[in-house]
This record gives sequence, C-alpha cells and structure tokens, in this order.
Amino acid sequence: MINGKLFEPSNYLFKVDYFKKGKPKGKRGNETYADTYREVLYEFLLKELCEKVHGHDWWNMALEDKDIICHKESNVSAYYTVIFKEFGKVLCEYEVEMEVIGCHKNIANNPETSPIRRIENS
Repeated sequence: MINGKLFEPSNYLFKVDYFKKGKPKGKRGNETYADTYREVLYEFLLKELCEKVHGHDWWNMALEDKDIICHKESNVSAYYTVIFKEFGKVLCEYEVEMEVIGCHKNIANNPETSPIRRIENS
C-alpha cells in the first residue's frame, strides 16, 4: 500500500503450508507478509505452485477461478485446495493452509482490519 510517497508494509505475517493432496508428509511451508489471504494466494503462492507443476509461473494461464477452492476462511486461518489441470485432466491437487501469526499494527479487538474483512470488502 502506498501512503503518500512512502511504501507502507503489509499488516499481517502469514504462515503458509502446502502439500500435494494425499501426501501430508511432503508438507512445505514459508512465511510472507500480506494484507489478505487472496494477496498471499495471488502474489506469492500460485506462482510457486505453478512453477512446480508446469515449469513456469504463469498461473493465470494454467488456473481458472473454479480451480481454487476455499474451504474455510476466518480471522486467523484459511484452507484452500488448488487443482492443476491440463486439457481437462487433473495433474495434481495441493492443499493449502494459511494462518496469521503476526502483524505490524495492533489489530486486537478490531474486526474491520482482519484479513477476512478485507477479502469481503474487496
């Protein structure tokens, strides 16, 4: 977010874990700053997953909206399934777990600034 001429860092630190469906022992993870779950998906995670599956990070050519399934979103966590297909055939599915583990600003008792509220208002 730009505040005047200065860059304002994202508010939330997200812990992001993902694994191929049916292979939870192959779980990989990382941490990133963002403002919403959607931002984590589209600016961080989908590029990485698409490169693993297709060898490039052109997720916008490889995925449709219906291939990204949200199972649960709350103020502190979210669960998704991302389905990669080629010519209608499922290549693989990833289970994605996200959790808010920190923040730059004090968000206690302020539901208007939570990641889920930001998604709903988008």
